[in-house]
Amino acid sequence: MTPDTVRLELINGKIEVKPVPDGDHDEIIRWLQKLCLKKRDAYAAAEIPVYLLIDPEDCTATVHSEPKDGSYRSLTSRPYGMPVELPAPVGFTLETEQLKKFAD
Repeated sequence: MTPDTVRLELINGKIEVKPVPDGDHDEIIRWLQKLCLKKRDAYAAAEIPVYLLIDPEDCTATVHSEPKDGSYRSLTSRPYGMPVELPAPVGFTLETEQLKKFAD
């Protein structure tokens, strides 16, 4: 369920969160941050080995890994343009230079 200040739209095959006109921007940001934290914690609790978060607002790629007891023990964050190592079982290097063109 989304707060009254945002709406979800399907744009180019992706679900996007869009502010409702005159929505409180700070409230929208808090809601999105809470949503990302819940998802990350749920993945860790399910022992998903690698969780990658691409943040176009901060221009970072963050890898969470080594889940244990409902949280990730390892976190690596790199700015766009720097390679990001995705540990096993994914096991490859993500080049992030191309992500710069999607930054806000």
